[in-house]
Amino acid sequence: MPRGQNSPGSVAKYSDLFPSSPPGARLRRECDIFISLFSTKTGKYTEEEFDFAHRQFKDTGKPRIYTYFKNENVKIGSIREQEILSLLSFKEKLGHFYTSYDNIDHLKHHFRNQLDLLYPAN
Repeated sequence: MPRGQNSPGSVAKYSDLFPSSPPGARLRRECDIFISLFSTKTGKYTEEEFDFAHRQFKDTGKPRIYTYFKNENVKIGSIREQEILSLLSFKEKLGHFYTSYDNIDHLKHHFRNQLDLLYPAN
């Protein structure tokens, strides 16, 4: 969520804000919250954006990073070794707490609770 655009809680999707920029450049330094969602694999650009957000957090205390992993039912025959290894490797290097979720309602409920902690209603 870029600061200064609308009110706290306004959402900006990086691919909409920066459609022609390289994926690693999509994360702006003004971001207050970084959310990453994973299921059965991680992608090169997702990890690059996460790493940038994590460095920014270490340097400035922002953005707050929320990392979610979906509890996915996966058929053994459909698992691609490279994809599952990318996910396991990423989880190992995280260095912070992550949250698992079962479905979109579970994810929205958890994240809404996090937003309520950040931006309490007056």
